[in-house]
Amino acid sequence: MPGRSTSETIHLLRQLMEKYIDAHKDLHLVFIDIEKAYDRVPREVLWSALTRKGISRKYINIIMDMYEDCTTSVRTSVGKTEEFPITIGVHQGSALSPFLFVIVMDELTKSIQDDIPLCMMFADDIVLIDETQSSLKAKLEVWRQTSENKGFKLSRGKTEYMECKFGGGRSSGNSGITLDGKEIPVSDMFRYLGSIIQKDGELDGDVSRRIRTRWMKWKGASGFLCDRDMPTILKGNFIRQQLVLHYYMA
Repeated sequence: MPGRSTSETIHLLRQLMEKYIDAHKDLHLVFIDIEKAYDRVPREVLWSALTRKGISRKYINIIMDMYEDCTTSVRTSVGKTEEFPITIGVHQGSALSPFLFVIVMDELTKSIQDDIPLCMMFADDIVLIDETQSSLKAKLEVWRQTSENKGFKLSRGKTEYMECKFGGGRSSGNSGITLDGKEIPVSDMFRYLGSIIQKDGELDGDVSRRIRTRWMKWKGASGFLCDRDMPTILKGNFIRQQLVLHYYMA
């Protein structure tokens, strides 16, 4: 779908880093991880967000019907538990859930978008960006307060900080950025939307990963592809549907 591909978001981030490299200016990034993001969407926040977006009441009622009286049970070693209601979150595996989540996040952050202009969001994959560590720390705190006031929670262990010293100075070695008094981890490279982002702005880590992934995929299929008894047409279909598709998605 045009404008909604992960490759476009990755390209924008890399392009921004290249501009700062050319300008010899430092860049500071925080990669935010929201704990159980889809499971924490409050239903009342979802209905309110749909209404504010101007969604037809008819469609909102249909969506509400999909979530009404939802129950589940847990399978254990001694059998299933009794069914219990699900009153929070969006449906896992539903094609509609990513769109509902994006609507909620857009409405949730509307009040702080002017305060945090350099922010990239792709569903629950979020990057905060600034030129100074202190400003980035303030932005993260604004984001934390806004999201956690609505029932979400930022992961203290998986939210990571990256310091890009494009200006030529030395890295401090620590983030100095905390969540609930705990300093978040510092990362030299981070896998964002399937692509490796490095603090030096280079691509070698991502290229190496892609080569390694392709090679492992080929090795896993070599027995089938080298089998002389297998029809050529079947091998061709496998290459198109598996190897080529994996190349573009990895």
